[in-house]
Amino acid sequence: MIKEFLSESLLKTTHAVDALIEDLSSSNFFPTTKMTDVEEIARDEIKRLHEKSYPYLITQLVNARKSTNTTISSNSERFLVGLASLKSENTKEPLRKNAVVICCVDADNAAFIGRMISADGTLLDGLSAKDHSRICKLLVENAKTSKAGLTSKLSHPAKQMGSMASSLEESLILKKYIDFFDEILKRFPYEPVFFEALDGKDELAKKLVASWKKNAGSSTFDVSNKFAGAIQEIDQAVGRLINDEDTFQIAAAVKEAADWNAFTAKSLTKSKFSDAPNLSKAAQKYIFENEKEAEDFITSNSIADSLEDFVAAVFEA
Repeated sequence: MIKEFLSESLLKTTHAVDALIEDLSSSNFFPTTKMTDVEEIARDEIKRLHEKSYPYLITQLVNARKSTNTTISSNSERFLVGLASLKSENTKEPLRKNAVVICCVDADNAAFIGRMISADGTLLDGLSAKDHSRICKLLVENAKTSKAGLTSKLSHPAKQMGSMASSLEESLILKKYIDFFDEILKRFPYEPVFFEALDGKDELAKKLVASWKKNAGSSTFDVSNKFAGAIQEIDQAVGRLINDEDTFQIAAAVKEAADWNAFTAKSLTKSKFSDAPNLSKAAQKYIFENEKEAEDFITSNSIADSLEDFVAAVFEA
């Protein structure tokens, strides 16, 4: 004990942690709420501490979150999220055990858990089945009630799923967090911060593209119009998540919605997909290289009387 802990100077053990916790009552501890500033302050503050005191620090911060003093409570949470953002191997395990696991049993901590995962998705690695189950439920319920806002915010569910997809094995998401993924597909399917993270996640990407195709041709105008309205974002996925055949089928689905008088879909076809140049080019490429398959798809699904009519209606000025 003396060698490993007590021999360290007082300013690097629990005394320094206790002093730091007291400082959290200061309203100017975090002068701004920008995550870059919060992260930098958290990095600077822990320089005074010995890494062996990190578990104690994180436990004290979690306890301070419960304070009735709103300044202490909010500063404690910001500090924890700032630590997660550092992605330091020295703090990762204490954050996982002493913050995420401890807090996931309480539904009131849903937003906090979501922010921690946005900051570092790998905090979910190595958890027990019960912890995964608890966290998934919190994330789903939080997504259902989310007021959305900027996707750059750590509190946005799409950013949380994006963080998970970019840092965790696809198999873990499919097995433990598919309910959360499906909820994001329902509520935020066109947010780049979400779908760009699926590059290389083949099964999840297939689910996304299938959802896009279904939405594009939906007879529910609100659904098909939202898809058409997000076409500029979707165009970014061409060549990465969407192949040439996908783009052709999406264009066909949009025409189908337009024929049902979905207003935004009609505008998109009338403009000849001018807001989606990548999608338009890839779809026409598919038609040129697979004329028979394209013709069969158009006629068998009653999209148009012929492939020629479809191209004239959708792509030719």
